[in-house]
Amino acid sequence: MPVQLLLGIGTRSNNMPSAGVISYAADQNTGYFLTNFNRRLLNSFIDTGSNGLFFPALSSLHDCGSIYGYLYSGWFCPSSPVSLSATNRGASGSASGVVSFQIENFFSLISSSSNVFPDIGGDDPGEFDWGLPFHFGRYVYVGIENKSSVLGTGPYWGY
Repeated sequence: MPVQLLLGIGTRSNNMPSAGVISYAADQNTGYFLTNFNRRLLNSFIDTGSNGLFFPALSSLHDCGSIYGYLYSGWFCPSSPVSLSATNRGASGSASGVVSFQIENFFSLISSSSNVFPDIGGDDPGEFDWGLPFHFGRYVYVGIENKSSVLGTGPYWGY
């Protein structure tokens, strides 16, 4: 699927959301929605500018710095791929949906011939950053504050 940026939600035939898209209301002051991960409720956001998925570390996700040195500190280096899931919901608690994802060894990924990694992640102890890998294989909708669309009135995130 080619990467495209389409403006508008439901205003033309090329930007109609598909069936099953859920919109998650964002906090009007921060833009955050909520993610329940590992029994913690975290502020979260979707960000194409982050090159990985960033969330509080788990014991199964070893820090690369302890294995490969300080240069790789903060990135996850599990010994084998780890399958995880989190539940997103709107800032007000409405709407809910599970997101499954996988984290692989950062050092192995950057040592490969690829430059794009759908399963790369690192530690962010205070929030959940759904970075660029979140966008792979899905359409993501951004509802602008006080603007209406077929998915509701912004601010919201939808996918």
